Amino acid sequence: MSVPAWPTAFMYGRRRLTRLESAIYAAVGAILIAFFADRALGYMELAEKAAMQTTLNVLASGINARVAAEMLRGPAPAAAAWSGRNPFELAGTTLPSFVGDLDPRELASLERPAWTFDSVAPYCFS
Repeated sequence: MSVPAWPTAFMYGRRRLTRLESAIYAAVGAILIAFFADRALGYMELAEKAAMQTTLNVLASGINARVAAEMLRGPAPAAAAWSGRNPFELAGTTLPSFVGDLDPRELASLERPAWTFDSVAPYCFS
């Protein structure tokens, strides 16, 4: 009595993996995860950069609109009066992630992402 060849093909997938096969699959999986994680971090960085640039564009547009409105009402505002002030206040806008004016000692307690304004020395770089 002969045994047909086709049942062995179906039974081949049911056998246990050897240690070598398991190690190869694990290594390939780890390499793929590392590769895609690196790509995902790159895309997350690009998304964060785009969000930051969009926020800065909104701030610049708001400040420019406010300057234009002030110029339409009368003489141009003095630049010195606006120097060192909170840009969110100047633009007349807020963001959900804007936490307000903070002292530099409080920066360590912020949760990311957060926008803040250094109220102590906005243009002092030491």
